[in-house]
Amino acid sequence: MRKLRKSILLPILLLIYLAGLSYFTLPEYLEKQNHLEYWGTISATIVIIVALHYVLRAREKKERYKRDKRNAGHRKTW
Repeated sequence: MRKLRKSILLPILLLIYLAGLSYFTLPEYLEKQNHLEYWGTISATIVIIVALHYVLRAREKKERYKRDKRNAGHRKTW
């Protein structure tokens, strides 16, 4: 089985958490008729989760580049 990268797994878990919270708080927001706050909070959270994905992906690429560069020095044959 292939291991999921942190840049994929963490945003998926956060989106599941957001979906659960959105579902459970929907009746409260429908009662108060405060749709802008409800959808604004969900939208802002999704933007933050997407930004987190890209930051984690860039960090993984940087670590992979460093690891490959380090390993390339050991593979030199004369």
